[in-house]
Amino acid sequence: MQKVIHSPDTYALFKAKKLKRQSEASRPSDYWDAYVQDIVKEVETNGLSGFGKTYALTRGFGDTWKYPNYSGLKFLFRPLLEARIRRLQKNRFKRAFASLQENLASQSQVEHFTKVFSDIPLLTQDFGIQLTANTTFGPIPGAYLNALIYLFELEKNGIIFGEHTNVLEIGGGYGALIDSLNLLYSNLSHGHSDCIDLFPANYICYSYLRARYGTLVGARFDESQNIKRIEVLGTIDESQLFSGRRYNLVFNSNSFQEMSIEQVEHYVTFAAECMTEDALLCCFIYRSKHPTNSGDNALEILNKNFSIRSCIEIDYPTTSGRLFVYEKRKD
Repeated sequence: MQKVIHSPDTYALFKAKKLKRQSEASRPSDYWDAYVQDIVKEVETNGLSGFGKTYALTRGFGDTWKYPNYSGLKFLFRPLLEARIRRLQKNRFKRAFASLQENLASQSQVEHFTKVFSDIPLLTQDFGIQLTANTTFGPIPGAYLNALIYLFELEKNGIIFGEHTNVLEIGGGYGALIDSLNLLYSNLSHGHSDCIDLFPANYICYSYLRARYGTLVGARFDESQNIKRIEVLGTIDESQLFSGRRYNLVFNSNSFQEMSIEQVEHYVTFAAECMTEDALLCCFIYRSKHPTNSGDNALEILNKNFSIRSCIEIDYPTTSGRLFVYEKRKD
């Protein structure tokens, strides 16, 4: 049975990198600061035993149930209220999966995605992930479902990746997009996939992908290490450790709009330096009622540094917003 294993020694290395380098870019934004404190407390108390089950471990990116803090009379009805939340969430994910299936237009897409629909439950079910779409193929975790939605919508707009695609994901959650890309396009057979994120999210991403891909996954702390097929950077302050890599695809979903301006500028500058001439940068901006999460600041920075190729409207029960596709400027 597969499990996400907590390695205190590896965790200590990620934490030491975070404590050693503290630029503005590596500090959590106001939005994420409290989340980071919760995650650190959970890891240092319980390791990764709550992966896929404990909301405090991964907050909004970990496919776990989120319940309100009930008080007063509502506390007495807590089991019923939580059951209702689970029922509504399961229905939402079921409808999103049904919409994706209906939107698969060509026969080649149906076969292409159906194989992945069959593979994901077999590969992920041992991890005990709670928030899934219950399908005829088996349970598909929410982060995988949303990743497949983004990749399908890109395919629908003529953007298809392949075996030689080298990927940099910024703010990678627990690694579902990197995994989905490989399951769809087998890009790890010839290419590589890297992830940059804040501590301790980078440690969780490393640990999950390590559980999925074993020794193909490495944590990048210095230049002397052997290069792995999948690399997770120890700290964004040392992004130069990835400077020798070249990427056909840079991807960010849901987090540029939650970052400080300094963080977005840091990531965008680094991405521009490491992208090939024909590379694409994809950024998904979710619809938010929170004024500080509108995405306007992030888009302003992206528009200054890249040329926009397309803007794809996405409206599914589990993910709704705009997927922006950028190219390097030709001037």
